[in-house]
Amino acid sequence: MSESFSVDLDDLDEVTARIRGYQDYLTDALAELQQRIGELNSSWRAWQQRHSPKRTATGVPLCQISAPP
Repeated sequence: MSESFSVDLDDLDEVTARIRGYQDYLTDALAELQQRIGELNSSWRAWQQRHSPKRTATGVPLCQISAPP
């Protein structure tokens, strides 16, 4: 995906515009990636909450509490 080109100083405005276009594209891609990561993190936390053992107020898993004899 590497692109190389030579630059004539008369074409500096065009080159600057191309660079800004690449920068805008990368900025948008990064924002979308960050949003998707946030969504994945939320889904992961929700999954962990559904599948983790229930705990008492003191943090002891309920499955470790036995009924009195």
